[in-house]
Amino acid sequence: MQDAPPVLQMELIDLQCNSDLKAKFREAKLNQAKLNQAKLDQTKLYQAKLNQAKLSQAKLNQAKLNQAKLNQAKLNQAKLDQTKLYQAKLNQAKLNQAKLNQAKLYQAKLYQAKLYQAKLNQAKLNQAKLYQTKLNQIKLNQAKLNQAKLYQTKMNQTMLNQTMLNQTMLKLFHRPSVDSLPSGGSLSV
Repeated sequence: MQDAPPVLQMELIDLQCNSDLKAKFREAKLNQAKLNQAKLDQTKLYQAKLNQAKLSQAKLNQAKLNQAKLNQAKLNQAKLDQTKLYQAKLNQAKLNQAKLNQAKLYQAKLYQAKLYQAKLNQAKLNQAKLYQTKLNQIKLNQAKLNQAKLYQTKMNQTMLNQTMLNQTMLKLFHRPSVDSLPSGGSLSV
């Protein structure tokens, strides 16, 4: 089994192993793993450490990445539709053109993450924390952000059609006021 590709190993472990071994597997250490274009649909990687992992164009639809650490991970063009990312950490992660439609990011933390042209339609970001995150040309249509916190988050051309923002705190990117400009009163942007 050790000579099998990682994707096959995960399937074999899931099918053949007892619950004790599965529990150990839940804390998989896959930091800096190169999993570009990997087919990991419906994979269960609870508390997995995927820091700095390369998951561009990976298929993680309906996966369960609860409490996973994806700090500085590259998930460009990854497919994470209906994926559960409860309490996941995606600090400084890159999710450009990623698909997270109907994904559940409950209590997820995205500090300085970059999402360009990503799709989060009908996603649920309950109690999610987005600090200094860049949301450029994002589609958040019919998404639900209950008690979410968006601090100093840049939202450019973000679509929020029928999105619910219940008790959500928005402290978007702050530009200096005229009163806080240096003497001379000009600002180049």
